Amino acid sequence: TLAYAHDYVRALKKLPITVADSNGFFASRVFQKLIYEAAALVGEGVPAAMIENAALQAGYPAGPLALIDDTALTLSVRIIDGAAAVAAAKGLPPENHPGEKIIKSMVNDHKREGRRAGAGFYDYQPEGKVLWPGLAELGSKTTSPALSEISERYLTAQCCDVLRCLAEGIIWSAAEVNAGAIRAIGFPAWTGGPLRLIEAEGAGKFLTRSRELASQHGARFALPFKNTDELQAVLDAARQYDLDAR
Repeated sequence: TLAYAHDYVRALKKLPITVADSNGFFASRVFQKLIYEAAALVGEGVPAAMIENAALQAGYPAGPLALIDDTALTLSVRIIDGAAAVAAAKGLPPENHPGEKIIKSMVNDHKREGRRAGAGFYDYQPEGKVLWPGLAELGSKTTSPALSEISERYLTAQCCDVLRCLAEGIIWSAAEVNAGAIRAIGFPAWTGGPLRLIEAEGAGKFLTRSRELASQHGARFALPFKNTDELQAVLDAARQYDLDAR
């Protein structure tokens, strides 16, 4: 069945990847970490133009606030509520990502549901779209971090969740992680993919950076590894999976 599915997807001139059956699978789950981080930055009072430009500077094909609008904020709310229900069924607390609060507020308090509704993080007019001025009022304060700091948060947030997917057995192949992230969710192509980016930096340095960001911004940047050796073992296993598949 799996071989048939792969053949069918290739006949459609698409690239198949194999993932476990879990909430968010792989691509959707990792994509959400980008848009939630952008929404969290809105709540921190970072100017929306900086939030969008930092993503473009990092090599993402579009700004994350525009992406939320395109996929619909109402869909994001359903995903957030669905993930919370799945966690509750397992006896776990919901993720409570700070970006989720902003997305819900946009829909429930401000009735801004996305591009299709003509109002989301952007205002949509026949002559084009502009960032909604009201975003400035959603922040608890006003702050202007460097664009490099924002882009680092985007990349690290997604890379951290990629590593969790590997550790949880959601996906197994390093090649499929990298190809899927670039081709399915627009992870910056210059990196070669999340795992290549981590390996280029070094497992030890990446783990240190994730811990620093976790101390500053919360558990979404924390990793389930006690030390560099445990992280490196996960990276090695993903690479070995591809070698064994040959």
